[in-house]
Amino acid sequence: MKKLVFLIAFIPCFLGAQSVYRFNNYTINDGLSQSSVNTVIQDGNSALWIGTQDGLNRFDGVKFEIFNSDENKGIDNPFITSSTKAQDGSLCFGTRNGLTVYNLDKESFQTYSPEGNQNLDISSVCAGKGQDLWVSTLNQGILQFNFKEKTFKKLSWGNSAKDILSLTHFHRH
Repeated sequence: MKKLVFLIAFIPCFLGAQSVYRFNNYTINDGLSQSSVNTVIQDGNSALWIGTQDGLNRFDGVKFEIFNSDENKGIDNPFITSSTKAQDGSLCFGTRNGLTVYNLDKESFQTYSPEGNQNLDISSVCAGKGQDLWVSTLNQGILQFNFKEKTFKKLSWGNSAKDILSLTHFHRH
C-alpha cells in the first residue's frame, strides 16, 4: 500500500515538469528580407543571423536589420547559402560568389575569393581544426580557407567531383 501512495504522490511532479515551447513565425511583413531562409546562426551577442537569397538579416529578438550587397560594403553577393562561426567568433557566410566574413568587433564585412577572381559558388562552409574553414562549392570542389592568411587552397582527391552540396567537419577529442 505504501508503494502505491508513493507513486501517486509523484505523478503530478512528472506531469508538471514538461516544458512549454512557443514558436513565432516571422515573414517579410515583420521585416525579414526574403521568405526563404537558407541558414541561421547566432552571434556572441545572442542575435540571430538569417541568410536568404536577398541578403543577411540580423534579428535581436525585436526587430530585423538587413545587410545586402547594394547597401553594405564588403558583401559582394546577396545570395547567402550557408554559415559557420570561426574560432575567433567571426561569422562566416557562404555566398553564390565568395566567402563573406563578418567581424563582430569591427562591425564590418569582407568577402574573399580565390586568386584570379574565380567565381566561387559556395554550397556550405564549416569550421575546421584551428583557424581553418572548409568550403564546399558547386563549381570547384572542396577548398580549405586559411583564416589567418585569408587564402584558399583547393583540395583534390584524384578525379573527384566539382559539385559538392554539403560537408561536415567532426572534431575528435
